[in-house]
Amino acid sequence: MTTLRDSGVTDIVVSPGSRSTPFVAAAAHVGLHCHTIVDERAAGFFALGRAKVSGTPVALLCTSGSAGCHYFPAIVEASHSFTPLIAITADRPSELHGCDAPQAMNQTRLYGDHVRASIDLGAPHEGDLAMRSVQRKAIQAVTSALTPTPGPVHINAPARKPLEPSDDAEPVEGHSPTIHTPVSKVSDAGISELAGACASHRRGVIIAGPAPIDQRSLRERVAALSAATGYPVLAEATSQLRLVGRTETTTTCDGFAQLLSSTAFVDAHRADVVIQIGATPAGWELNRYVNSCDHAQRYVLAAHGWPDPTSSATALLFGDIGDALERLTGKLGNVKPDDDWAQAFRDGSELAWRCSETVLGEQRDQVGEDQIMRAVVGNAPNGCLLALANSLPVRTVDWFCPGTASDLDVTHQRGLNGIDGLIAGAAGAASARTGPTLLVLGDVSFAHDVGGLAAARSLETPLAIVVVDNRGGHIFDYLPIADRAELAAEYQAHWLAEQSLDICSVATSYGLAAVTVSSAGALSDALTAALSHNGCTVIHAPVAPTSAKQSKQRVTDDIDRQWPRVTS
Repeated sequence: MTTLRDSGVTDIVVSPGSRSTPFVAAAAHVGLHCHTIVDERAAGFFALGRAKVSGTPVALLCTSGSAGCHYFPAIVEASHSFTPLIAITADRPSELHGCDAPQAMNQTRLYGDHVRASIDLGAPHEGDLAMRSVQRKAIQAVTSALTPTPGPVHINAPARKPLEPSDDAEPVEGHSPTIHTPVSKVSDAGISELAGACASHRRGVIIAGPAPIDQRSLRERVAALSAATGYPVLAEATSQLRLVGRTETTTTCDGFAQLLSSTAFVDAHRADVVIQIGATPAGWELNRYVNSCDHAQRYVLAAHGWPDPTSSATALLFGDIGDALERLTGKLGNVKPDDDWAQAFRDGSELAWRCSETVLGEQRDQVGEDQIMRAVVGNAPNGCLLALANSLPVRTVDWFCPGTASDLDVTHQRGLNGIDGLIAGAAGAASARTGPTLLVLGDVSFAHDVGGLAAARSLETPLAIVVVDNRGGHIFDYLPIADRAELAAEYQAHWLAEQSLDICSVATSYGLAAVTVSSAGALSDALTAALSHNGCTVIHAPVAPTSAKQSKQRVTDDIDRQWPRVTS
């Protein structure tokens, strides 16, 4: 544990057990910040959320047997989102395996290929070499969690009885070599190829999907590339490039979700070059638009992974994205942007927001997801951490919240796009910050992670959890099966799956504050109160079940009708 601490690990999330006793005692002894969460599944997501915010590895520690299996959902999300975690599973020694000993199972390579490294400490042995090997393996675990591809690491740690610390144990001197890790940069040939494409084609776009919080440091470099090329920036909220709290001087088209739903606009504005920054976007409209530009050259700038699900990229440029953007812009000094192309996206974005405002303003007899999302983002103070759940919230925010609403950091679970562990993950993220955190999720996601509320009970910073209750999984309304009248009963039961929870009662049973709101104004007041004091508050916001889909269709229809009349 000393070596983990000296290697940069400051926090460990502990789930109680017997076989992990010596490791818990050691963690507390060396001064690691220990968070105790009984449910290993919630503990895994808590650690995941904290690591996403801090950018440093967070350790997990559990007993032997089935306990470590509950880390698996968080492990796979960490793997696909490049989040550093170190899962330490205590184990029975080899002589207790295969003989019906309690809580003994084969834990070697428990997480398969979903971890960057699987390290087994082996049975405890005395001697300097044995101790140095354990220290080396701890350093290797931290290094593997951070480079070359960040992600989770598994340490399996067998222990024999007695498990309790010995009063006469002598401290062991640590040995921690300095580690120099490689720095990856996009090749000069790749930068030159992309620069040539930009110089040859004046109709292009820059798109940005889910990214870690530290991608906000790219804002000025993306703006500089947009200015040099005239390519509009179509950045999702999860990219850290959209919710900036101010109007950019370059072509930032923050109404792209609505605009690209319009056939009239898309048919006249297909790009010749697409520059994709990082992961594949979450929004349906943006992905459909890119796929419709079937003759475009698409260049993907990525630090990790292989973000090309359609296997159609012209080139993938791997390495430091910020460095690549700066070098690329430097090669484009003599390029003359197409002012008409850029102006069309500016005009289109303005039209999209006018149509959205009209639809929002006409809602009198119902509270919709669009109104709630607008109130959520509009009441998040600058510097707040916005945690966006998957399914509808991560997409609705781009439809109804202008990029100038607030300057926010955004956390998300777009590694595998699941709805599990969202509450525990937000609690972990909140624990790593001094300012407020705001989670918005649906009622099904809330039901999926009710146990995560326990992880939020001891928070010393503000966390507001807004539960947008549309009575089931209405993201499935966008599937063809939703229109099959003969399967209406099955659709209601097996896809929508309304949970019918008393959300406030569930929250208060965990000792949390809770309130139900019936309007966007009431939500604003509740958010102001919740974010002004430490601790967790659950805000239940019932909405009309199909309001998001209806509002989107109305906005799309309005843009289709009006676009030809405003085009420059």
